[in-house]
Amino acid sequence: MKLLVALHGWRGRGDDWERNSPLGYYANKHGYVVVAPHMGTTVYERSYFPETHPKYKWAAIPGGRWIGEVVVPYMRRNYNVSKTRMGTAIMGLSTGGRGAALLPAYYPRMFGAFAALSGDYDITMAPKEKTCTYIYGAYDKFPEPWKADNSKYLLGRLKAIPALLIHGKRDKVCPVEQSQLFARDMKAKGFDVTFVEDAVLGHSWKLWGGYLGAAFEFFNSKLQTAP
Repeated sequence: MKLLVALHGWRGRGDDWERNSPLGYYANKHGYVVVAPHMGTTVYERSYFPETHPKYKWAAIPGGRWIGEVVVPYMRRNYNVSKTRMGTAIMGLSTGGRGAALLPAYYPRMFGAFAALSGDYDITMAPKEKTCTYIYGAYDKFPEPWKADNSKYLLGRLKAIPALLIHGKRDKVCPVEQSQLFARDMKAKGFDVTFVEDAVLGHSWKLWGGYLGAAFEFFNSKLQTAP
């Protein structure tokens, strides 16, 4: 069966998708096994730094590495899920949307497609953002870590990975410009990207749950049924 990694937002829980959306319904309908790890305060970073606030180290292993080096290998070893990138997808919302775009860049041979909802892809656009300051330190003092874990600067690694970006125009938490610019940059390089901008909704489960049908249709069109 195809494997879908579902990521929650900042300070979220592993069961957020199950409690707040029809993810289970769509997964059963389309034949996916979903793993939704409990990630707390991670921003799906690859490394910690001397500037990282100890309180916000969600675990001994940084969140981005935990997904790529622990969660997905564990699922492939222990469950009847695809062992190939073309049978493996990742999806996330808010900070998890950022993670859904970062993980395929970190591990381009692991994922066959990703869907990112209401994410922030170029974190340097919000240099005062505390969720990133907690991990990378102050941007004006430590700009390099902010660029290392940044979809804009990792864009080339996403060349062969189809992307679905969904964002609400009325998002007051993460501005829609994040997705607009990320989609523009991907399209400029000829990458396979679909961008959906909802004119009515904002940063909410009405958006995230409401577009799950479209997300699964996207995955079905890009992935293959693989052993």
